[in-house]
Amino acid sequence: MLSLVEESTPKKIRMANLCIIGSHKVNGVAKIHSDLLTTTLFKDFYEFFPTKFINITNGVTTRRWIVCANPLLADLYTEYLKTDEWILDTPRLREIERFVEDPDFQSKWQAIKLNNKRKLAEWVHHNCKVTINENSLFDIQVKRIHEYKRQFMNILYVIYRYLTIKEMTP
Repeated sequence: MLSLVEESTPKKIRMANLCIIGSHKVNGVAKIHSDLLTTTLFKDFYEFFPTKFINITNGVTTRRWIVCANPLLADLYTEYLKTDEWILDTPRLREIERFVEDPDFQSKWQAIKLNNKRKLAEWVHHNCKVTINENSLFDIQVKRIHEYKRQFMNILYVIYRYLTIKEMTP
């Protein structure tokens, strides 16, 4: 049977146990997290309350990412696949693999990539007064900032370090 709040159980685990008992649903968000919850961390609870555990991701969809953020790439996919059904049926994107060796497809894909890098370099120059070589390698990370994950404090530290370095003499 479930041991909800045994005295020997660490406080964090007791609180997690109480949260599961008091919750209508338990969501791991990412599939890997949901699997960990149901197979190891809270396996007993899962066996007792299997319908309580769900997996609903808040991930980015192709509609929001490719179609909105990169419409030229979306148009290229639609042109080569001869349909836009891939937008709602993401596995269909695998069909684009048959064009990876096609010089025409490669050329169009490279042009779209360079165009996007150029737009980003222009934005950075306009907003940050920093010039970026559009032919350089871009390594970009985009993530929502969550205070509870200390990202906010980390980015404040990055800004502080950047300003400190800029004020330094050569």
